[in-house]
Amino acid sequence: MLGHLGNTQSQLRTFGIQQRPCQRLHCGRLAYQAPPCCQQPGGSWQLKYKGIHTLAARPGSIAAASAGSVPLSTGGSNDSVEEVVQPQDVPLDNAPRNIDPQVASAWLRQYSPFKLVSDSSVNLLTQLMHVEAVKSGQVLGKEGSTPQQLVIIRQGTVRVTGRNLPVPVDAGPGASFFLIELLLNQAASATIITSTDALVWVVSAPALLELAGRRPDLVLELGLRLSQDMAGKLEQMEASMQDEERRQRALQPYLVSTPKRGIVGNSKYADRLRRQIVAAARDHKRSHCLIFGEPGLRKDNIAALLHFGSPDRHKPMVEADAAGMDPFMTELFGRGSKEGLLHWIRDGTLAIYNVHKAAPHMIPQLQQLLQAGTYQPAPAPAPLGSIDYPPAERQATCRIIMTAQQRVPALDGLATVIQVPPLRVRPADILDLARYFVRLLSKQRGVRLQLTPEAERTLASYTFPNNVNELESVVERAAVQAINTEEGDNKQPQQGNKGAGLVQVAAATNSQASGSSLMLDKDVFWFAAQSRDSIFKWNTLNSLPLLRQLLRSDMFPELINHKIVKPVFAIVVLLLFIGPQDRAHNFCLNLFWDYWWPLIFIIYPFLGRIWCSICPFMIYGEVMQRWRMATGAVLNKWPRQELEQWGGWFLFGLFAAILVWEEVWDLPDKAALSSWLLLLITGGAVVCSAIFERRLWCR
Repeated sequence: MLGHLGNTQSQLRTFGIQQRPCQRLHCGRLAYQAPPCCQQPGGSWQLKYKGIHTLAARPGSIAAASAGSVPLSTGGSNDSVEEVVQPQDVPLDNAPRNIDPQVASAWLRQYSPFKLVSDSSVNLLTQLMHVEAVKSGQVLGKEGSTPQQLVIIRQGTVRVTGRNLPVPVDAGPGASFFLIELLLNQAASATIITSTDALVWVVSAPALLELAGRRPDLVLELGLRLSQDMAGKLEQMEASMQDEERRQRALQPYLVSTPKRGIVGNSKYADRLRRQIVAAARDHKRSHCLIFGEPGLRKDNIAALLHFGSPDRHKPMVEADAAGMDPFMTELFGRGSKEGLLHWIRDGTLAIYNVHKAAPHMIPQLQQLLQAGTYQPAPAPAPLGSIDYPPAERQATCRIIMTAQQRVPALDGLATVIQVPPLRVRPADILDLARYFVRLLSKQRGVRLQLTPEAERTLASYTFPNNVNELESVVERAAVQAINTEEGDNKQPQQGNKGAGLVQVAAATNSQASGSSLMLDKDVFWFAAQSRDSIFKWNTLNSLPLLRQLLRSDMFPELINHKIVKPVFAIVVLLLFIGPQDRAHNFCLNLFWDYWWPLIFIIYPFLGRIWCSICPFMIYGEVMQRWRMATGAVLNKWPRQELEQWGGWFLFGLFAAILVWEEVWDLPDKAALSSWLLLLITGGAVVCSAIFERRLWCR
C-alpha cells in the first residue's frame, strides 16, 4: 500500500521512518521505510500514531511522497495523504521519545483547553514536552498533593477519581491534567491512575512555571480563554437548568407515582396478563400500548407497572384523561406558543386514559401520533378577520400507553393491545385479591383481620360488576364495620354481644391485645349474599362430576370434533341427499328438525354455549384455517367497523331468506333441501375461516 506525502520529512523522522531514494517509482520523489518498532508479527508495518494519517506496507516496501489533497496537520502547510489506514497502538517499549512540536500542536488543538488558545502558545508548550511510557496501575497524580508535571494522555486509558466526582471517570487520549493547578500553585483536584499501559506527554512543573514567568501573556491568554469558555458553559448550564425547571413545573401536576400493586392472582388469566405486561415492558422498540377492559380493573396501575418495569423506569411518566380534555386536546398537544405534555415529556412515557372517549375529530391526530411520531398543536386564537395559519408539525419521542374500556378499532395495528379480563371470568382471583386487601388493611389498622370460609364462598359467588375497585371497597367497608363493632363491644360488655351477627372473635374479647384474628364473617358481606340468594343457581359441574371430568379430559373437544362429529356430520348430509325425502322414512331429517335444533335450546340453560365447542359447521372451518396456516397464509383481522355497520343487516337478510325458503318450498319436509341448508351454513363458515382469523362466521 503506497501513501503519497508532501514535505513531511520532520514529521516522519519523529517516528523513526528512514528516508532513502525511491527504487521503484522513477519520478524523482522521496521514499520512506518503516523502522523495526513499527513492524508487525504478520509481516506488515504501520505508522501508528493517533490523530495522524498512517501508512501500511510489507517489510522493506516503500511509501512514495508527493502532494495530495487531505491535510495532515493544521500548522499551515499543505501536507497530505491519499490513503488513510486505521491507526493502531504503538508498543510502549518501542515508542519514540521525541516529539515534533508542529505535529503535536496540530493534535493538541483538537482538545480542550488547547483549542481555546492561539497556535503560537500551543507551539511553545509542545517544545517543552517529552514522552513517557507508563505501565497499567501507576499513579500519575494524587488528590490533595502538589502535582509535579502537566500530563497529557496520548495513548491508553486512565481512571479519574476525586471528592468532586460522584463516580469514577475513564479518560482517554486528549485528556490533560494539572495545568490549572500548576499555574495557580494549587493541590491536585483528582487522583489519576492508569487503567491500561499508556503513552503520555508530560511537561515538568519547573519548565511550565519558567515559561509562565517568561511569557506572562500566555498565562493571561489562557486564563481569559478559559474564563470565556467557562462563562459560555455556565450560560448554557443556566439555560438548561431554567428549561428543566420549566419542564418540572409543567409535568408536576401530571406525574405518575410507582404502581401500588402487581397483578394479584394465580389463575391462567392473571398469568397471561403478567406475561403480556413483562413482554411489553421489555420491548426495546418502545412500542405504544393500548390496555382495555371493563371499568374498575385498575388499568392505570397496569400502565404504571408497564413503565416502571421497563428500562425507562428512571424517566418521567405523566398521565392525562381524554375524557376531561377540551375538544382539541390542548392539554396534550398544546395551543399556539403554549406547549403541551407531548413537548415537555420528551423521551419519557405518556399515559392517556379513556382514549375511547376522545373527540372523533381527534382520532386522526392520535393515529398520526402513534404511526409517524408527529403531532400538530392547535392554532392560537386569532383576531377576527386575520389569517389563521396552521402550526408546523412537531416530533414526539415519548412512549404512549393508552387505556380504554373497549377496543378502539381506529387504533388497531398502531399499538400493542393488552386485554384485562374482568373478575367474573376469573373467580379464582377474587379470593386472592380479597386476602391481599385484608392483609393490607391489617397493616394499616394495626388489627389482624381474617376471612372466614363462609365469607370467602360468599365473595367467590359474587360477580363484582365494578371489578377490582368494588372488591377493594367492599373489603374495606366490611373491615371498618367489623372493627367499629368490636370496639363498641369492648366499651359496653354488659350489653351483650349485639354484633355477633356481624363479626366473630376467634379467641379473646380484645383480639388486638391478645394477638388473635378478627374474623370477617359472611354477614358483613350481606350484599353479595343477597345477590346470590335472589337468583336460582345450580352448579351443573359440581353436581355432575363425570361431566366435569369429561370436559377437562384431552378428549374434549379435539378428539370428539375430529373423530366423531366431523365424520358423522358428513354421513348425515350424504344420507339427506340419497335417502328417502320424507320425514316418515328418513331418520336424519327427523334428527335435524325434531331433535337437533330443540336440543340446543334445552342445553343452553344448563351448559351455556358448550354447543359452540362441538359445532360441526366451525369444525370444517377450523380444518380450512389449519390448512391455510400450514401453507404459510396470514389470516386477516376482523373488519370490525364493517361488521358493526352491515353485520346486522346481513343476518337479517340471511334469516329472512331462510324463512322464505322454508315456508315456500316446505324445507323441513324435504331432505335434499335440508341438506343444502346445512351445506350453505358450512360453506359460509369455511369461506370466512379461510379469509379471517378465529370464528368470524359465528360472530
